[in-house]
Amino acid sequence: MRAIAEFVMRGRLQAIGVCVFGALLPPFYWLTGAVLGLIVLRKGINEGVYVLLWSCLPLIVLLFLYGQVFLMLVLIGTVALAYVLRASASWELTIAASVVVAGICALLLELVSGEMIAGIAESYVAVIAELQAQAETQANQAQALLLTFDQAYNMVFGSLAVGIALNMVLFLVLARWWQSELYNPGGFGEEFRRLRLSPIIAAALIGVIVILMGIGAFTSAPFQMWIGLVTLPMVLASIALVHWTVNEKGLSRSWLFSFYLMMIFMFQLVTPVLVATALIDSWFDLRKFLRRAKEE
Repeated sequence: MRAIAEFVMRGRLQAIGVCVFGALLPPFYWLTGAVLGLIVLRKGINEGVYVLLWSCLPLIVLLFLYGQVFLMLVLIGTVALAYVLRASASWELTIAASVVVAGICALLLELVSGEMIAGIAESYVAVIAELQAQAETQANQAQALLLTFDQAYNMVFGSLAVGIALNMVLFLVLARWWQSELYNPGGFGEEFRRLRLSPIIAAALIGVIVILMGIGAFTSAPFQMWIGLVTLPMVLASIALVHWTVNEKGLSRSWLFSFYLMMIFMFQLVTPVLVATALIDSWFDLRKFLRRAKEE
């Protein structure tokens, strides 16, 4: 992995070549995003945009042929977040900005690829329809299917919004790690473990969630589909706290391995705990409490 970072840092042609390669082969699209993030972090936004334009050439073909714009939006968003991180040197502001950037990208995705989202939702409805085949009346079945399609569409759209944000942040994490390995060994780990939401940003995120839930409860507007995206910064802040705790306590990496396995297989159960932990850490600074307990 370090060899890739060293190669793309040799010059513009190398960076463009790797980015185009990743864009042409979907299994390696993460490579394009990470390289773009590294270019912006190290050489600035102008160089990053230049490489981005070349990287998007094969993606423009996919856009015209199939209406696929997801990856292009992720790459553009990654460049934007890398600029925020470079300018602010703050992961807190960067992951907060990811909510806004991913929200805009999701709206553009719906505008360009709305039929794709609807198609995925229809596939979900088809599966649900088999479970509803025993409906008492045809009218009740039709009503249930209509509601199911609306819910499925909102679920798919919300998942894509979270997917955009998560991809951008993961690409940026890899880019920052590369930058640290090349120019500041060990710096990324210390930087990430310090990630903690300030009370102002935490309160703002909670306020947005309350507003979204309130609007969704009293109107037919599907604003609740954005809640998953808004909670993402709190989940990331809790992950950073877990990394800090393992490092501070001198625990083995098997604890982190177990933690990520739990997140993969029990994500729905773990997410509320992570959100609550991030809020408590934001307002009471759990790191100070844990360090004090260690000293005692």
